[in-house]
Amino acid sequence: MPRAFGKSYNPAVFMMATVDGVLACGIAEVHNTFGERKAWFLGKACLKQDHDGDAYLQLRTPKRFYVSPFSKLDTEFEFTLRVPDGRLAITVDHYEDGHKSLTSAWTGKQVPLTDLRLLWLTVKSPLLILKVITLIHLHAAWLWLVKKLPFRRKGADIPDQRNLRHPTPELTGRHD
Repeated sequence: MPRAFGKSYNPAVFMMATVDGVLACGIAEVHNTFGERKAWFLGKACLKQDHDGDAYLQLRTPKRFYVSPFSKLDTEFEFTLRVPDGRLAITVDHYEDGHKSLTSAWTGKQVPLTDLRLLWLTVKSPLLILKVITLIHLHAAWLWLVKKLPFRRKGADIPDQRNLRHPTPELTGRHD
């Protein structure tokens, strides 16, 4: 999402590379609300084909990154990335103790980028950023107050986090 009101927040960014029109590799980068990021490379070993013969990338990997106060760091992400062909379909499944506990999906359809659509996106984007951040916090409150899920503070798992971009001072030990 673009920056608005001095803030920008993208929960995840996905990149895919093709060679001669054939899917070759990808990167999945997950962000948390502390400004930290972690990226995973989906290389040749992650390439698979579905029943129609279309290529996609899939990687199941340890998370070791504080994304939510309601999930442990020793869980796994499973990324599934498909090259959009008019429709976007990306999923990130979350596994705890070998069982799927959460599914996230990004879906959408390709639309022409006209002047009118660009104007609409310019107006809509600042509101979208506020909506996403508000919904994240409201959902967290619902999980804690209604669902009674245990709340894990970020500082409790510092030694277990690995390979982050832009780590916060409590992870680096620097307090400039």
